[in-house]
Amino acid sequence: MANAVLDGSLPDATEERSAALDNHLQRMETTIAALPVHMQEELGTLLAVLASAPLRRIVVGLAAPWDVAPISEAQRALQSMRTSSSMLRRQAYGALRDLTHAAYFVEPSTWALLHYPGPRALA
Repeated sequence: MANAVLDGSLPDATEERSAALDNHLQRMETTIAALPVHMQEELGTLLAVLASAPLRRIVVGLAAPWDVAPISEAQRALQSMRTSSSMLRRQAYGALRDLTHAAYFVEPSTWALLHYPGPRALA
């Protein structure tokens, strides 16, 4: 899923992209572990639904698992959540996107890829 959300912000080279996604996964785990327990449980339920082939197909229209689905198909599935008439699907999309972005963009090593010099020092 991160591959689809972060496409355009990840390195192009396969090995570098793979390393960036591995590092991102570690930061996601750290980010999720810092959430209150009730939020961890809700997120766990959402991720279980999105990992289950039948439920993933029903909820987002994606047949293939996230890690092997073509990026364009995963992006289409996420877009269907973002623009859904169901508030719950839109909220799920927002939570996944926000967590993914927070865990990715907090890491200073990703800033160089985006030509971001980092935050200014406060005087």
